[in-house]
Amino acid sequence: MTYFVLIYILTYTFLLITFLLGGYSRLKRKNMEKGNYNKIKLEDLTVVIPFRNEENRLKGLLSSIQNSESHPISYIFVDDHSLDQSQSLIHKYLQGLKFEIVKLPKGTFGKKRALEKGISIVKTNYVLTLDADVVFETNYLNELSNLKECDLTILPVQYEHKNYFNGFLQQDVVLASLMNVAISGWKRPVLCSGANLLFSKESYLKCIKNSNYFDLDSGDDVFLMRAFQQENLLIDVHYKNKLSVSTSIPEEITDFFHQRLRWIGKSKKVGDKLSNVLAFSQFFLSVVNWLIIITLFTYLQLNQFITFLILKNAVEWACTFSYYRDINKLNLWVLVPIYILLLPLTNLIIIVSSFFVKPRWKNRLIVQ
Repeated sequence: MTYFVLIYILTYTFLLITFLLGGYSRLKRKNMEKGNYNKIKLEDLTVVIPFRNEENRLKGLLSSIQNSESHPISYIFVDDHSLDQSQSLIHKYLQGLKFEIVKLPKGTFGKKRALEKGISIVKTNYVLTLDADVVFETNYLNELSNLKECDLTILPVQYEHKNYFNGFLQQDVVLASLMNVAISGWKRPVLCSGANLLFSKESYLKCIKNSNYFDLDSGDDVFLMRAFQQENLLIDVHYKNKLSVSTSIPEEITDFFHQRLRWIGKSKKVGDKLSNVLAFSQFFLSVVNWLIIITLFTYLQLNQFITFLILKNAVEWACTFSYYRDINKLNLWVLVPIYILLLPLTNLIIIVSSFFVKPRWKNRLIVQ
């Protein structure tokens, strides 16, 4: 049994070091490469922000825009049939700045159509899409001007939490982001967030014309990324905090649950074989991992089992430390082994629920 434990720990270490640390290191080197390339210019950038009934969440974003050290050529807000005072709030906060508010026509709704409407009146070569509930640092837009021109640039989104329990629930997002960064280093990204996405308008129009992007209400982000990939366009992935925006994770467990159901619905419909293989492999390995732990608990003496857990936890901490440090989430890093242990259970609950529960967004039923 001691020989089996040793083989297991060595194999587990090899897999995590090769995939996570190896991929992360490759992407990190790529992001640090210097060369002669054209950079994004703020005077060639328009920010498009769709919103629906965001009166209680808009203030953070508007304050971030107000306090920003620099600005793009314009901000375009697209109203998806709001019934609150969101528009009045925008006018109040952004006096003196160049912005525009457009409304979706009657019979047209949803984030994808809101983005399409906003992008249709953009006059610059580049578009940055933000969610209405994000915030960013004063130098965020300046940092964007250091990026090289690219068809699509996937930028980081940080999920903030008010207590440690909510932070623990956030672990799936952080670990998924780490996996996405790692696979991007080896091959290509499988995830992105429309809350912080930068792309060429010309490339966007080309992609949505030739894809099934509008077939579903949800999936403004991963469906768009897949459309860019299918056109073999250039995609960059960045993870550093200076390029990130922040948003709050759902405080209510039901909102958290519906958010995860929306995400898994996107994954099922987007048709990305690499993403599906990774998801299946992660679930399969986590179940095998769980079964091995139960078996060892049964056969090992208590001191041997504790030694095994310490070694396993040490491997997981070592292979995730760099990423959690770089995104300033070391307070969550200490919980990584616990969450990995619970991962099969949480995944199973969400997967089974996806067959019976229809997720909602902005008080609308999501068609998936």
